[in-house]
Amino acid sequence: GVMDHLAQDVQSGECAEVILIAPPQALGDLRKHLPANVAKVVVDESTIEENQPPLLVYHEAAKKA
Repeated sequence: GVMDHLAQDVQSGECAEVILIAPPQALGDLRKHLPANVAKVVVDESTIEENQPPLLVYHEAAKKA
């Protein structure tokens, strides 16, 4: 799923930072299910109105020349 893909991107160095945006209940659920390596790169969290889909924003690591 999405979390597995994100965990792989963090592990490989493709993803440097993650921002979680979700309704309060969903944000709590996301936190519980984050792989440990993804949780370490979460730099911000924000809540949105109920009945809105959660958003996962991530910043790719800088490409090496």
